[in-house]
Amino acid sequence: MPRHAFRYSREFLQELRSEISSAFLGVEPHRFGQESQYTSAILGRLHGIEVISWYGEYARIEGTDIDDRGRGSAEHRYGADFVITATVGDSTKKVRKAILVQVKNQPIDTLSASSASDLKEQITRMKAVVSSPKVAGIRRDEESAMLEMSSGNKVLSDMEYSKSDFPEYFNQRVITTLDGTTDETIIEALQDSHLKKLDVLVKRG
Repeated sequence: MPRHAFRYSREFLQELRSEISSAFLGVEPHRFGQESQYTSAILGRLHGIEVISWYGEYARIEGTDIDDRGRGSAEHRYGADFVITATVGDSTKKVRKAILVQVKNQPIDTLSASSASDLKEQITRMKAVVSSPKVAGIRRDEESAMLEMSSGNKVLSDMEYSKSDFPEYFNQRVITTLDGTTDETIIEALQDSHLKKLDVLVKRG
C-alpha cells in the first residue's frame, strides 16, 4: 500500500480531533439504541467535516451509509455498514482514501461465539473489495458512546488486535494514509449506499 509522508502541526491535529470528538458528543446514545440507528446518526455528523490550516494542511470526511434492507442489500453482499472517505494532504499534495467498516452494537471482544463467527464472514466479504477492512464496536455508557476501531484482518485471523477510539484512529491511521484504499474506481463506487457500481466492478473481477 502506498505511503505518503504528510507532516501535520500539533494545532492541526488538535483541531481535527476536536471536530471529530464533537460529532460523537453530539449524539445522545439513548436516542439511537440500535447499531444501524447510531451509525446513521454518527455518519450524518461526520460527513462534511473539513479542517484547513494556514499552512495548507487539509482533511475532509465523507460518509456513506450502506443500505442494509433485506438479504439482497449492499450490506449483505459486501459485509460493510459504512464507508469513510477521507481527503487528506498538505500544501503540495492531496490523497483520497476510502475505509470499509462493519459495526457491532457492543465492543468487539464481548461478542458471542456465533456473533464473532458472523463478523468473520462479513470481514471476508469486505475483503473482496478492499485489502484491509475495519471493524468497530460501539462502547456505551449513560451519557456517551464511541466507535472503537480495530483491524478486520487481525480479527479474521484470530490475532491480537488493538482498539482505538475513532478520533484517535482517524489521526493516527487515516490522515497519515496508513489505512484505506487509494483505488479511484473503487472509491467512486463506494460513494453510493446501494453499491450498484461496485457490483459491476466485482463481477469484472
